[in-house]
Amino acid sequence: MRFGRGGDLNEVDPITGRRIDRAAETPQTIMQREMAPGEKLIWAGRPTNAGSFGRPLLAQAIFGIPFLAFALFWTGMAATMTNASPDTPWFFRYVFPAFGIPFIVVGISLVSGPLRARWRARRVVYGLTDRRLIIREDDYVQSFAFDQIQMIKRRDNRDGTGDVVFREETRRLSRGSRSESIGFHGIAEPQKVEQAIRAAREAVKMEGSHG
Repeated sequence: MRFGRGGDLNEVDPITGRRIDRAAETPQTIMQREMAPGEKLIWAGRPTNAGSFGRPLLAQAIFGIPFLAFALFWTGMAATMTNASPDTPWFFRYVFPAFGIPFIVVGISLVSGPLRARWRARRVVYGLTDRRLIIREDDYVQSFAFDQIQMIKRRDNRDGTGDVVFREETRRLSRGSRSESIGFHGIAEPQKVEQAIRAAREAVKMEGSHG
């Protein structure tokens, strides 16, 4: 896996001096700038189903609902109990309930994950070349060679969009860990993209065996 840094949203073209409008660019033109010498772009696209794009975060959002509810309940009870008596020291009256605020923030983050993912979907571009798979979000690029593909799994949606997943990674969190599916989420014509990935990977294998 390689991580690269591309241009930001206000990048200026070094030749023309004009500002590049990322929002108006097509996935193909964005990915063409990522190509190495001799590399061929096979497919490029964006998530067209934002809900499908945010599906990997749905499980943590469900877990976040009772987590957030308990954090709100605990903070509210702490504030009520410490303010019940005018003789309560100011530390307990104001600071003690504040200990629940970080947990509320975490709970909100968990619950709002799918909504934030829907917003992120507009900033993501996917690419498939004859050498690798590329995921670009704003100015950050993840690149996966074909030998880094763990599997190729497809999930279809009723509207014709779907996901093509090629890696499962475990993210370490402050409490436990979370499995994350890496791939092209919420894309149009997922079956054709899956077939293109398989064909490109097989071509690389054949080239390596003949070399």
